[in-house]
Amino acid sequence: MQIKIKEINGDEFLIQIEPTETVAALKSKIEIEKKISTMEMKLLFSGKVLQDDKTLDDYKVSETSKIMLTRVKVDLKSLVQKVLTKYYDSEKAASIATLVVANMKKRVQEYSLDDVERLAESWNQTR
Repeated sequence: MQIKIKEINGDEFLIQIEPTETVAALKSKIEIEKKISTMEMKLLFSGKVLQDDKTLDDYKVSETSKIMLTRVKVDLKSLVQKVLTKYYDSEKAASIATLVVANMKKRVQEYSLDDVERLAESWNQTR
């Protein structure tokens, strides 16, 4: 089926997906279409935030449905924690993520202007 996705700015587009596919699969298709990270997406349907592990059938999404796409800011700690939960339980992942972010902040504060300039030049060369 094709479902309509509406962005907060009013733009709309269609995505081809099966009703038995998950919300996570829908987000992946939107990521390919719109170049928006799945981590930055929140999908809403009938006043509910769609959960990644549920199927479109679970929410009674049909071909005539319209799903709202909003973007959310992803903080570094959440991103690190999500990666770490693949290897650790959620409590340990949260603890490690807190340490990683604190360590990164400390190191960034110690950068000189030359360090920042080198990072910027390096980043520009990879684009």
